[in-house]
Amino acid sequence: MVANWIYSVMSDLQQHKNFTISKQVVDEELGVPILYHEDEEGRDWYELQKTFRGDIYKVGYSQDGIVRTISRDVWAIAPTGLSIIEVESIPDVSEDELISGWC
Repeated sequence: MVANWIYSVMSDLQQHKNFTISKQVVDEELGVPILYHEDEEGRDWYELQKTFRGDIYKVGYSQDGIVRTISRDVWAIAPTGLSIIEVESIPDVSEDELISGWC
């Protein structure tokens, strides 16, 4: 179950579920792997990134409903094993609550 607060802030914004690695390519110049991801409907993560709004939060949560990442910058999210949803607001929580698993 997704953290309850997500349901309270959901609207008609985007949600893409269950990203998995679809391909791994080694960048020969850098010598590091580049990971490609797809959601459960086969949509490419890099293409989807272009469709997210820049002014609101992107929340990544795992299948057990635990929020794993929050960012306004979609390019900063590594979606492996996560579902990603856009939300306009997030609850005010202290750093201690965040660290102790408030989600």
